[in-house]
This record gives sequence, C-alpha cells and structure tokens, in this order.
Amino acid sequence: MKKLLKLTAVITALVMMLSIIPVFADEGDVEISFKVGDSTLLINGTPVTVVTPYLVGDGTTLVPVRVITEAFGAKVDWDNDTQTAILEYEGTKINLQIGNIIAEVNGKAETLLAAPELTNGSTMVPLRFISESFNATVNYDHDTEAITVVKKANAHGTTVTGNENSKNVGDSYYGWTLEKPADMQMDYRSFDGSYVSFMYDEDNYIYIDIIAADPEYNLDEDFEEAKKSISDSKLTLIKAEKKSDTNLKQIYIQAKNQLYFHDTIRYVNDKYSILIYGKFENEDAEKRDRWIETIKTFKPNFDGIDTFDLSNVKNGTRTYEAKDINLTFEVPQEFYVSSSDYAINEFDFYSILSDDNISSMQVNVYSKSDVGSAKKLAEYDYNFNYGSYNTGVVKFCESVYEKQYDNFSAYEYTFEYSMKKDKAYFRDVFFELDDYVYNVTLSLSSRYDNVNEYADKIINSVKAKPIDASKVGILLRNIKDIEGTYKSEIGDFELTIPKTYEEEVYGSTGMYIHGANGTVLTCTLEKYANVEFADAKKYLQSIVADFKQEEEISIMQNTSEVDINGVKYAKAIIKESTEKGYSYYHVYVGVKNTSLFSIAIIFPEIAYSDKLITEAENIIKSIK
Repeated sequence: MKKLLKLTAVITALVMMLSIIPVFADEGDVEISFKVGDSTLLINGTPVTVVTPYLVGDGTTLVPVRVITEAFGAKVDWDNDTQTAILEYEGTKINLQIGNIIAEVNGKAETLLAAPELTNGSTMVPLRFISESFNATVNYDHDTEAITVVKKANAHGTTVTGNENSKNVGDSYYGWTLEKPADMQMDYRSFDGSYVSFMYDEDNYIYIDIIAADPEYNLDEDFEEAKKSISDSKLTLIKAEKKSDTNLKQIYIQAKNQLYFHDTIRYVNDKYSILIYGKFENEDAEKRDRWIETIKTFKPNFDGIDTFDLSNVKNGTRTYEAKDINLTFEVPQEFYVSSSDYAINEFDFYSILSDDNISSMQVNVYSKSDVGSAKKLAEYDYNFNYGSYNTGVVKFCESVYEKQYDNFSAYEYTFEYSMKKDKAYFRDVFFELDDYVYNVTLSLSSRYDNVNEYADKIINSVKAKPIDASKVGILLRNIKDIEGTYKSEIGDFELTIPKTYEEEVYGSTGMYIHGANGTVLTCTLEKYANVEFADAKKYLQSIVADFKQEEEISIMQNTSEVDINGVKYAKAIIKESTEKGYSYYHVYVGVKNTSLFSIAIIFPEIAYSDKLITEAENIIKSIK
C-alpha cells in the first residue's frame, strides 16, 4: 500500500539526488567489454581506466563497483564506518560489505561467490552478481578471453506521442493537466499512471507522482516541515506558500543553490496526493525559466481541451502485457504494480485507494516440472490456506473444484472473510498450457458490487499463448522456500523459526513476521541477576495494566501460569478492537537461569487459528 510521503521527506530525497551523477548512463543500451588483467574498460566504445579486474577463488571475476554500476545509471554510496558500499537502482538496494560473502538485496541475504575486496581504494565485487542484479547479461568468449556486459535500455520509456499537435498532456483517470514541457520527452510512465516523468537530460526534468491521500494529512505540519528541510539541506528558500479550501490543499515550494533550481507543488484532495517536482540547471536561465512556467500550468483537473490523454483505462480496467511469457490480462483501474518492471513470471497488483487495504491481484506462471499439475497446485494451496486462517471468520468452499472460463478450463477455490465493517472475497484460479501452470489470485473488498461477476470479468480477460520454453526456461515457485525452519540468534539465545516468518533482529529483540497473514512474533531475551518467577508475573501484570487504560482493549485472559518445555511462563491474552476488525495478543514472560524471556505474538483476526497458535508456542519451546 502506498503511503503519503511528507513533503519534507520528498525534498530531502530530491536534494540528495544532486550527488547522483551517472558517468556513462544514457537513454540507450550500455555495453561494457574488457579482459581480466586489463586496466582499461570499453564502455559503449569509450575507453575508461580503472583498477584492474582480477580473478579470485574458483575463477570469480572482481570488478570496480562504482565504474560498473554508474555505467548502468545506479547510485553508489560508501559507509566508511562499516566498510559498506550501498547501491540503489530502480527500486533495488544492495549493501556490499568488504570481506563479507553475504550481500543484502532489498533487506534479504544473498550469498556471493566471493566477498568484496578493497583494492587501491576501489571496492571490487563479483562481476556476475553485480551485473545480473541490475538485469544485465554477462558473456565470456573463450577464444578471445573477452568479457562483455550488456544492459538493455528500459523498454517502458517513450516519447509523448499520439497527438503531437496537442498543447497539453494529462490523465483523465487521476484528473490532471499540464502544458507539454518544451524540449522534454516523457521518459517514463508507470503502468497505473501514478508516476510520469519528462526529461531533457539527467539535470533537467519534471515528474508527477500520485499516491493515496492520507485521511490524517496535516497541511500546516507538512508546510512547516517542508520549509525546515530546505534550511537543513542548505538550499535558499525562494517561495513558500500554502492554500486550503474545502476540497483541495496546496503547498508551493521553490528553492535553489548555485547549481540547481527546485520547484515543488503538492495538491491533496480527498482521494490523492499529487506531487509535481522540477529540477533545473541555473546555467541555462532561459530554459529553466520556461520550465518553471510550465510547472505553473499544472491543474489538478482534466477538461480534455487541446489535451493528449495519457490514461490507459478502458471500461474500468487497464491491460497488462507480460511479453516474455505471451500473457495479457485486465487489471482493475485502481490497482498499481508492486512487482518489479523486470518481473518475468510473478506479477503483483494492489489497490491505490487509502480506504482499501484488501483488494489485490497476483498472476504467477510456473513450470509443471516444479509444481506439478494445476489441480495438484490448487489442492496444495487450498490445504495450506485452510489451515492458516481463522475458520471462525473465514469461510472456505468445501474443496477445489473445476470451472470453465472463456479461454481455459481451471481448478479453483474461494473463501470469504467477514470483518467488523467490511467483507473480503478471495478467488484462487489455476490452469495449464503446455509445460506451464498459471495461477491468478484475486482479493476484492466489498466496495466491488456483484463481486463474483466482477471476478469472472477479470479472469476471463486472461489470454495466454504458448511459451517458448527454449527461451524462457524453467520457472520456479518461491513458496518452496517457506517450507521447513531456520535458526535465529538473539544475543546468546537461539530459536527455531518456520520459514513462513521473515526475521528482523535488533540487539536483544527479534521480530518475526508471517509473510502470508501478518502474524507478528516479537521476542525480547535478556539476562538479569537474581530474577525469579515472581518478577516475571509482576512484569506481565504491569503490561496488562497499561493495556487496560485503552478503551479499545479487553483482557480475555489475565495473568496465568503455563509450562512450556520445562520453563514456567506468566501468560495473558489481550483483544484489541480496530476499525477493520480485531487483533489478539498472546503475551508470555518467563525466567530461566536468571534470564527474562518476554514474548508477544500479535495475531490478526484472520490468522487467529489453532494451527498458528500452536506454531507460535513451538517457537517458544525452541528457545535455547
């Protein structure tokens, strides 16, 4: 779910962009060629002198990270305290620490073929890992011993076309209009249209970013923080204005330094927050001033007069095309894409609306050799979900059944989740074509009328053509990675955690989040001198007393004593009422060998099942 970024955070990020100067990136393909042992690389034919690439271990090539990644247009930072290189590019963030064979990619650990090294002041990293992380290909010519790295230009960039004679561009779905920026091209538009950028070059551009409006958005607070961020960023504030009426709030900020001019406007209505931002070089004052005037033409409405409409909404949906696997389907107009632009077989969509955190759509394609038949996969998912949800509020169909759609015969199952003020409808559909199994999952809130008919409409739009297996290859399902357990360490303690939970450990506290249903288990394991069980009971009683102060809290089970794996715990069960439904807290405090164990499990109502309660208690049993 997209969240409303405060203007201060936006401006701070934009100021940081002043340091992002890709050395070789351009609008076309990037090709890097060299031989191990050469100190000169050819980047699109241009010779560049670098710290010489070399081999380590079993033939792993190490290359200077900054030169390679900046050739692709990535941002590279260096943390001297931790000896870590931080790479950022189109939603991917990679941390590479000198001497550490484990890299962190978007918060997840990946094992490298060789640890990064510091050579002559340059961070040297495994070539294949760094290239493929940025969707480049690496080829080796055995005859010439030449290595070639190729990164294709993004296919989604395009010029504003269709009606070249139109004075304006706009979007009838989101409701905005802008005079066409002179000398600029539209270099990117997201699938859902919530992000559009126009570029002259890397130092002169305009973009429009649209997210769901925060019902608690505070204009005065955002305005003051925006001005403060300008001061903190050592920019000179030129203009700071705010306006507000019943239906629309507006902030207008202009700032500059010796090199650049920043122009920022935010409009907030009851549905969306629309940010218009421009960054321009001061060197060309004529172009800069013309683009500043262009931003002033922005209107948070669409009248269609002399305007080229960028919207791709037709009959309430947008058409998504996955060219690599010959697949097209319709997506509800309110949905944005959360999966990578480079995804091949797994596509995720979520509602942009702030009052709908239920509706979503996932489309996945897997090889039969990995998942078996469509029926087998449908039954596996049915049984997994049936055991993971609270059947008191979640009603499943009796079993997987077969259904004929317009373009295929499928196996599917459904379930409904009744909440306090809403109802969610789920349909999970599986079908086959040649060597592949297709899975379409829909989650729809009660805001959709005739939900079954609407789900039929979306699934009937799915059109699959045979996949060239020789080009696409085997497509694996990541769910196999959630089977089994892993060991987690918190200080001197060790726990056994199901792979369905993702780990975050901070000092003496570990947090484990269930990837499917949102259950959160938090363990705080600390050692104290002369601690007895009576102290544990007092500690839990103080927690319960704090909870009792809240109106939305009820105590289902006051402090009691339980024995888990030979350790005595004080336990309480607390129920919290929220606008959407309920959450249940199981809180345990125990003592063993002067160590105080404080464990809290937060179950969303949908996940409050005997299976997950037992699973959580097994985690507690595993503490060593």
